[in-house]
Amino acid sequence: MVDRVYERNASQSAPQPPADPSVGYPTAGNPAQGVPATLPGPYWYHMITESLRKVITDAGLTPDHTDVGQLAEALGALAPAQNIVVFDAAGTTSWTIPDVLKDGLRKAHVTVIGGGGGGGRTFDKSGGGGGGGGMSIAVLDLSGVATVDVTVGSGGAGRAGTSGAGAAGGSSSFGTYLSATGGGGTQHQGSPGGVGSGGDYNSSLGSGGAAATGIGSGNFVGGQGGGPGGGAIHRDSSASGEAGIGPGGGGSGSVLEADGGDGADGIIIVRW
Repeated sequence: MVDRVYERNASQSAPQPPADPSVGYPTAGNPAQGVPATLPGPYWYHMITESLRKVITDAGLTPDHTDVGQLAEALGALAPAQNIVVFDAAGTTSWTIPDVLKDGLRKAHVTVIGGGGGGGRTFDKSGGGGGGGGMSIAVLDLSGVATVDVTVGSGGAGRAGTSGAGAAGGSSSFGTYLSATGGGGTQHQGSPGGVGSGGDYNSSLGSGGAAATGIGSGNFVGGQGGGPGGGAIHRDSSASGEAGIGPGGGGSGSVLEADGGDGADGIIIVRW
């Protein structure tokens, strides 16, 4: 909308502010009383144009004098997030994109976290903690997009019944834009955390803790889950691992013949 385009006689250099400006409110004047009308002058036009133009360029748009909707688009893009939707149940959902995003008036701030891995189980020692899920964060332009498939990864099951590794957590994804794998599961060692991809920032909630033997005979430590995971278990008799506490948290490992803790489901958060 706002650009340096005029009917004719435009200058190639910006006008300077008036040396002796008239400060107050505009008037149409009164010829009968000899009161002249207010003269805006070239700097007034320059000041208004550049002020509005900066809003458009700060929003990352290219000024286009034929697009009368650019100012509204820019204000929408620069406004702080006012809405949020949270997907925290494992599985896939088809999300209908809100009009303000589909029309390009705002961008979506998306956080994706994979499911946490399950804790391990052993017969004569203690199990390792499941890894935390991966994490990916991005600001997305969803102009013209009608729906996006949103997949939340499930938490991996802790090892139960027999000795072995906990199950890995499931991957989470926001369409084809960004994704995060689930945390791993091992029997004794700390499990690796998941990995994020496709985002402006990609990371992991962290690996699970390894099993350990405490000071003195018969003291065992089940590894802590990665991320907001289950706490490490320190016991001299069997004890089950704790489930992941927050989204993407790994389950902690068990002590002796008890079962490992389950990893927590992942999560996807969209703000706009």
